[in-house]
Amino acid sequence: MPPALDALRSTLLAHADRPALSEGDLVVTYAGLEEAIARCTAVLHDLDSSRVALALDNGVEWVAWDLALLFSGRVCVPVPGFFSEEQRRHVLASSGVDTFIGEAPPPAGVEGFVERSSRVWRREVEGAPVLPAGTRKITYTSGTTGHPKGVCLGADAQLAVANS
Repeated sequence: MPPALDALRSTLLAHADRPALSEGDLVVTYAGLEEAIARCTAVLHDLDSSRVALALDNGVEWVAWDLALLFSGRVCVPVPGFFSEEQRRHVLASSGVDTFIGEAPPPAGVEGFVERSSRVWRREVEGAPVLPAGTRKITYTSGTTGHPKGVCLGADAQLAVANS
């Protein structure tokens, strides 16, 4: 694990009983966040996921999945709620996503996804695009000049921005 990820994980563990996140009346401690990350990581491992689309609203659940993906070395592909169905289909097709986590099923016209548990769908992907080494997130532009374009980010880049 890169040093920046080790530092983040150490911070989570060092503040166990302190509040880490809140969403409405829900307050999650750092220990609770660590438990949520572990549960998400177990699901990802059981499904043998490698590239995962997150089509969730911003919140505690999104953070837990995002950190589980980051810590486990998998690729996160956020799918913004404001994207059209066509843009969502493009993101799933162009990124080689094998797992979809969302409040609603994958968009119509995207083949192969089978619901594996509540809000989690999985498919087999052949010929997924090759990503630059170290890619941990593919974030897509809004697509104002055509299809959204994916930008590959490594863990170090993400954590450098978070630390700044």
